Amino acid sequence: MSADNRKDIKDFVTDAWRNISVEHNNIHEGVFFEYPIVTDIAASGTYVVGFKTPADKYVHYRNEKFSASGEKVLISLQEGATISGGTTVSAINHNRASDKTASTIVKTAVTLATAGTTISIGYVPGGTAKGGNRSGGETSQENEYVLNPNTQYVVRIANGGSATCTVVVSPQWYEEDEGGLSLANSWDLRSGNLES
Repeated sequence: MSADNRKDIKDFVTDAWRNISVEHNNIHEGVFFEYPIVTDIAASGTYVVGFKTPADKYVHYRNEKFSASGEKVLISLQEGATISGGTTVSAINHNRASDKTASTIVKTAVTLATAGTTISIGYVPGGTAKGGNRSGGETSQENEYVLNPNTQYVVRIANGGSATCTVVVSPQWYEEDEGGLSLANSWDLRSGNLES
């Protein structure tokens, strides 16, 4: 960390430490990604998105933001799945000034051979009329998943309703190098010095 960067850690008026969340910092670092999906799913149909985590990074996965125009829509995150087919797509970096790309491999419209272990579920319930809606989900740091490296995951969306519905889902994640922050090159908050 350069001296110019270190001096910005404190507010020049109050001399207070500046603090931002881990997620906010990862956006600044260019390692926070998202892939928004809009798709129509037929009655009793499914749509599956594959996520293959890299071998040398830890992927911190956030519960999906999603909404549906219909009812009885179930969305799940499954670990250790087996897939085939699909289209490889590029994730969107939340830092639009960064040239970093996601190491996680994302494939849309995959065929699910085996589902693996379900580790997260969300649901848009039925009602007296169609148009049930759920948006958001758990998004705080305490409710993310640190995914296994080099593992196939899927987000599976199932339409249990009686009509085609439009689903919007936005999986989000950030990627950290295996082992995390090196203590040999960290900022010492007690002394205000860069440790080496």
